[in-house]
Amino acid sequence: MKTHIFLILIVNLFFSQTIKIASYNIYFLDDGIKQERKERLQKIIDDLDADIIGFQEINNEAALRNILSDDYAIAIIDGKNDVQDVALAVRKPYRIKSKSLVFSGKKYDFAFPRNRDLLEVIVEIEGKEYTFFIHHAKSRRGGRIKTDKQRSEAYRLIVDYVKKKKMNESIIFIGDFNDNPDDQSLNI
Repeated sequence: MKTHIFLILIVNLFFSQTIKIASYNIYFLDDGIKQERKERLQKIIDDLDADIIGFQEINNEAALRNILSDDYAIAIIDGKNDVQDVALAVRKPYRIKSKSLVFSGKKYDFAFPRNRDLLEVIVEIEGKEYTFFIHHAKSRRGGRIKTDKQRSEAYRLIVDYVKKKKMNESIIFIGDFNDNPDDQSLNI
């Protein structure tokens, strides 16, 4: 059985109230899941009680709709043949203003293989806009020597994008980084 690790942030540095932000690699969620898994996932999400959740390994929006309450709006850009999309779920009263993929296209396949594009979502919280980036880094399959170059290239692209386009914005970066704090890619 695969163990899932959640990243949960309790954020009150920028906001007048406490906001709970979580990240969850839900492990290949599709809309045809068995009732037992659906109930287990709904309990986990209820127990998280997060205002904003970044998801990894989502097949499509219907899969998330199947497990989330109507209190959540969903930002996802469905890839036709992709079972590893990322998404952001935002609970009312917060609002999704826009969503886009940052690094889609063949020229980014090395750094973001198998359509592991970076999702950018603008969320309105307390009348102010915040930019959320949801990332699912390439796995370490094949070992560090084989994957370091790809992963480092992805983070270099992300850092360059933020420096050029988003430096004056409030940014929250979440996801499944498939890394340790001392790995090269997380220290770019």
